[in-house]
This record gives sequence, C-alpha cells and structure tokens, in this order.
Amino acid sequence: MEITPRKKQVLNAISWKFAERMGLQGGNFVILLVLARLLTPADYGVVALVMVFVVVANTLVQAGFNTALIQKKDPKPADFFSVLIFSLAAALVLYLTIYWVAPYLALYYQMPVLEKVMRVTALMLFPAAFHSIQVAYLSHYLKFKTLAIGSFVAIILAGIIGIVSALYGMGIWALVIQQLTNQVCVCICLLLLSRWFPKGKFSFIRLKRMFGFGSKILVSNLLVTLFLNLRSLFIGRLYSVADLGFFNRGKQFPQAVMDGINGTIQSVLLPVYAKHQDNQTKVISMLRQTIRISVFLIFPLMCGLVAIATPLVQVLLSSKWLLCVPFIQIFAFSYMCQPSQIASTQTYTALGDSSTPLKLEFIRKGLEISFLLLSLPFGVKMIAWSSLAAGIGACLITFYPNHQLLQYNFGDQMKDIIPALLLSSAMAGIMWSVGSLLQSSLIKLIIQIIIGVVSYLALAKIFKMQAYNFLWQLISDFIFSNREKNYE
Repeated sequence: MEITPRKKQVLNAISWKFAERMGLQGGNFVILLVLARLLTPADYGVVALVMVFVVVANTLVQAGFNTALIQKKDPKPADFFSVLIFSLAAALVLYLTIYWVAPYLALYYQMPVLEKVMRVTALMLFPAAFHSIQVAYLSHYLKFKTLAIGSFVAIILAGIIGIVSALYGMGIWALVIQQLTNQVCVCICLLLLSRWFPKGKFSFIRLKRMFGFGSKILVSNLLVTLFLNLRSLFIGRLYSVADLGFFNRGKQFPQAVMDGINGTIQSVLLPVYAKHQDNQTKVISMLRQTIRISVFLIFPLMCGLVAIATPLVQVLLSSKWLLCVPFIQIFAFSYMCQPSQIASTQTYTALGDSSTPLKLEFIRKGLEISFLLLSLPFGVKMIAWSSLAAGIGACLITFYPNHQLLQYNFGDQMKDIIPALLLSSAMAGIMWSVGSLLQSSLIKLIIQIIIGVVSYLALAKIFKMQAYNFLWQLISDFIFSNREKNYE
C-alpha cells in the first residue's frame, strides 16, 4: 500500500488526534480515580447535575458554528473572528441566565449547595467559547499535534490543582476548581503553542452565511446533548444524589473509551471528508471503511469492559463504588450502537447536508424519550436500560437513509458490523470464563485484559478481518515510511 503525502498527512492527524484523546481520557481518568477515592458519590452527583446545564449552555454558545468552520472549504480570518464575538456574547447571555435560575433549580432539586456550585461552574462558558474557535481552526488545518500537546498539559495542570484542593478538604469544590482550571489552561496552552489568535473584522454577513448550515447542526447537537443528559435530570429529581453519582460514574467508563477511539476517528475524518465533498462516491467509500475500523476497535473494548467491570471497579475505585458496575455494563452495550450513527452523520455533514442528520435526530430522540418515560417508575437501572433500547432503535433507523440517500444498503451495513460483533462477543466469553476461575481482583483484571487482547487479535487474524488487515498494513507501511525518512 503506497503512502501518499495526503494519506500520510491524514495518518499523522489521526495519530496525534488519538494521542490527544488518549492523553485527555487517560489523564482525566487517572485524576478522577484519585478524586473518586477522596470524594463521595454524592459529591459527584451534584457536579454531574450542574454539568448538565453547563454543557447544554455550551452547545448553545457554539451554535453549530464550530462545525461550520471545520466544514467550510476555505474559511477566512473574518469567519473565525465573527464566530468568536458571537460565541462570547452568547456565553454572557447564557451565564446571566444560569446565574438567575440557579436558586430556583436548587429549590426544585432540594439541594441548597447547587446554587453556588452552578454559578461558579458556569464561568467556564467564557473560556469554552474561545476554546471552540481554537479547536475549529486547528481541526480544519489538521493541526492535531498542537491540540494533543496543549490539551494534555492543561488536563494535568488542572488535575493536580483539583487533587490538591481535595486533599485540603474542599470536597465538591475540588471538582469545580478542576473543571474551571482545565478550561482556562487549555486556552492558554493552545494560544502559546499555535501562536494563533482570531483577528479581523466582525461580519454579520459571514455569520449569516454559515448560520444556514450551522443552525441545523446546532439543533442536532442540542438534541443529542439534552438527551444524553436527560436521564441525569430525572434521576437527580426522582432519586438520591448518590444514585446519580453511581449512574454517572458507571456511564463515564464506556464513554471515555468511546470518546477516545471513535472521537479520534470522527474528529479527523470530518475535515478530510469535507475536502472530498464534491465526490460522493469517494466519501461513501470512506464511510464504509470508517465504520469497519470503528466497530473493529470499539466493539471489543466495550465487550471487554462488560467482562472486567467488577474487578476494574474494585481495583481502581474501591468497593464503595461497586454499585456503579451494572451501569458500566449497560452503557458499554449502549455505546456499541453509536459508531455507525456518528460516522453516517459526519458523512452527511461533510457532503453539506445538515437536514438529514437533523431529521434523524428528531426521530431518534422521539424514540429515546418514549423509552425513558416508560422506565422512570422502575428505578435507576431500568432508566439505564432504556438507553440501550433507544440506541438499538436509533441504529436501525439510521440504516434507512443510508440505503436511500447514500446507496449503502442494509446488507452491506450488516457485513461491515456483524463480524466485529461476533468476534468481540467470543472474546468477552473467553475473558468471563477465565475470570470466573480467579479470586484476586487485581490478578483477575490483569489476566482478563491480556487474554482479551490476545484472543481478539488471534481471532481477527484467523478469520481475516478486513479492518484488521487494513490497519495492520497501514501501520506497517506508515512505520516503514518513517524509518526510510529517518535513514535518509
């Protein structure tokens, strides 16, 4: 396989985006593990509830312009500057709104501490607005190395400050400080590393041109954000704050894996797809390859997470967090429904079609809220199960427009997904069987992981998985080409 300059640029981008995701997820994971041992599930529950409102507000701040800048073929400095001014103005309006409603939300949820925590945490909207423009610029030009380094340094600095705060007995405020510090630090680090700052003249006309595309992305992102966090809103109101802490902690394990792998692929491929937006056949071919690679990597990780959930929690978080194990397992299955949905959405977006993803989101979310409302009286676990049911339904719904609009028929979609699902299930069964023979949680965890990796790669090689062969050849050629360059 010949490594062309363009392909090498994409591979470099994927490598650095993967490094950024793994650095962020890994660093954040370690930091949260330490904080989880110092703080209580109730502390995490309060912050999880606050972050629902902040994340929704941040989605409104970005207003879809972030994606519009990445998708645009040749964005000008005035485009970035105009979006920055809009985002900061939106951040101010939304912060004042949150500041005003905070006491009423604290009263509604019967959590007095919620008022102050929300007002302070919402300050992150301002650095987040600036950060979104930095990400758009660096992503559009595939400068993922800068993103990786800046993001990793920021997460480590914020983590250290958060842990020190927790050690000094600041409790819930340690989490708030960590979140705020991370947002400020990442802006400063990227500014210093990229030496780029949005400049130009504010142009309402340029905003208006991007709004047609960005507004649909906004509504789609808003729906996704709201429904990803809707369960937390209901649990915080109907059940205890500790229940919410266990629920969110269980969700974060598979979410971190999903963001690390699929987030890498999708973040890099949106700007790459956009470069080929005039060649639909090329983009659809890339979509199929993306799905095959995504499920090949994500399915075994999720199935493996199901198999090791109990020893993982015992070793990393301690026994006080064991109640989050069922949530890890349920959400691991739930996140397996997302790779094909996300890849398809990115394809439509890259082709300049923001209407289809929006329509799909309305249908998916109608399905999701139906399952959610039915599950509410039956406890927190049933609320989590409703996410899996909705995920399966959403995945099936996505297959139809792929067939109709992209000529990516149902049979081909199944061929790209089922092999990885079968191999991952077999791998998880092997891991589970081996784990049942062992007593020590630490030894069980280590051996299960080793067995899982070896068995999955062996099965992939035996059955000649297309994604396995492609990745192996791609990595080999990439390493070999780099060696040749070094020898020269």
